[in-house]
Amino acid sequence: MLSTGSGTVLTSSVGRLFDAVAALCGVRQRVDYEAQAAIELEVIADPLATGAYEFPPPDADGAIDPAPVIRAVVAESFERIHRSNLIGMGVLPLQFKDNDNIDSLGIKGDEQFDILGLDDIQPQKDVFLVIRRKDGSSKSVQLLCRIDTAIEVDYYRHGGILPYVLRELMA
Repeated sequence: MLSTGSGTVLTSSVGRLFDAVAALCGVRQRVDYEAQAAIELEVIADPLATGAYEFPPPDADGAIDPAPVIRAVVAESFERIHRSNLIGMGVLPLQFKDNDNIDSLGIKGDEQFDILGLDDIQPQKDVFLVIRRKDGSSKSVQLLCRIDTAIEVDYYRHGGILPYVLRELMA
């Protein structure tokens, strides 16, 4: 198929690799939504995992809206395009400061997080991440909001670039 180009789509996405591995392993021959094969392979790899993200059901086209679940991404650094893409989707890019990172803060994945200081988003503003652990303890650390320009503030406040453009067109 690859040599003739029939039935294939050129892509740089690693997601297609998961699709291929799932097909070769007999896990899934057809995917109905993005990341379906990767999710099913992950379940097979760690069947004892109990965590789940509460997503709304897919719409008629099979799309899932991550907005109710993914509000921000915290990272040690961002490539420009990834940071920009997050803002374009209405997701807040936040960056650890100083020497803070997942390891230094002891983040294991079973914590709950609150982000404080979002009332007045400004470019490069510091906000606070409150990490609430299962044992009842908590820790607060400063993060750098990686919304870098005034127009990105507008995109974020509108829930992403598409809602922003649509509102501008309707105004």
